Amino acid sequence: MTIKSWQVITIASVTILVPILFYGYSFTHLSTESSDWANFGSYWSAFIALSNLIVFIILTVRLSKIDQARRDSDSEMQKNLERPVIVFTKIHGEKFYRMKNAGKGSALNIKIQSHILQDKWQHHKLAYSLINGDSLPMSFTYPANAILCTYEDILNTKYHSLMNNDTMHFLDEKKLENNPEYKRLLELDSVAATWFD
Repeated sequence: MTIKSWQVITIASVTILVPILFYGYSFTHLSTESSDWANFGSYWSAFIALSNLIVFIILTVRLSKIDQARRDSDSEMQKNLERPVIVFTKIHGEKFYRMKNAGKGSALNIKIQSHILQDKWQHHKLAYSLINGDSLPMSFTYPANAILCTYEDILNTKYHSLMNNDTMHFLDEKKLENNPEYKRLLELDSVAATWFD
């Protein structure tokens, strides 16, 4: 449950004002005695302290949640920086693509599919791994209207690199769930897989 700022102000105000109303109801006249005002101050200070304590607890909980969200975001960013990222490149003068690991982590259990014809991938190759900076020529990608590479990191998290309409897309399982078109491409039939030569 998220507590809004106006709710904090309302709680603090009620905690301070309700005791004043009860005090005013009990003692209907204003005293001219300084000792009465001192007693009133002592009475009221307990409720002000209680109000401060409530606000302090609420703010501490809110700041703790903000800090936890920041730590989670930093952790996710660090994880993304350390992941493998397979890209497809072309060297000037070559007709086929090269597959390169541009990320920091190792790409494992690589499955590459290319060229869709009649809702079926026409090429299907397997590779063991690519470490940071490694690349493989993919002569089977000429011609290729699409290229899909599925791979894992060392924690068995699955990733997908997709080139479709000359645009690169990088997908993890979360992004895949929200995009039915990419999911459809992943589920297309394919020819039998063979290992890279």
